[in-house]
Amino acid sequence: MKKLFAIAVVVLMSAAVFTSCDEEDKDYAAQIAGTYVGTNNYKIETESKVVITRSDDEYVTVQYDANTEEEKLMDKELAPVGFKVRVKKSGDNYTLSGSSTIESIDGTVTGSTLKMKVFQGEVEIINFVGSKQ
Repeated sequence: MKKLFAIAVVVLMSAAVFTSCDEEDKDYAAQIAGTYVGTNNYKIETESKVVITRSDDEYVTVQYDANTEEEKLMDKELAPVGFKVRVKKSGDNYTLSGSSTIESIDGTVTGSTLKMKVFQGEVEIINFVGSKQ
């Protein structure tokens, strides 16, 4: 009877460990949330910033530095993307995608590097590459 009880305890503990690991792996938004600093093709001389915040397991909100080079001395807030951005895992990468009637975003996070583009209609307004801080 003691052996049967010990086996049952081991089986239940193993199931709990596997279940908890599986849930953590699916929280893709938490894996990429953070502040990224790097370059935006439209701000050559100064660093740009992108802040990704977890909304839920598969969605994030994104704020990006949309200031032009002429505005670099001004302390402006980061512009928010006006919709939730979906996060999917693809191999070792996380892909970002989302759109509204005005704006769209696509990007990838590989390791600690974010590559992201933001479009207003057909016009590219952000082309960002940066590292997580």
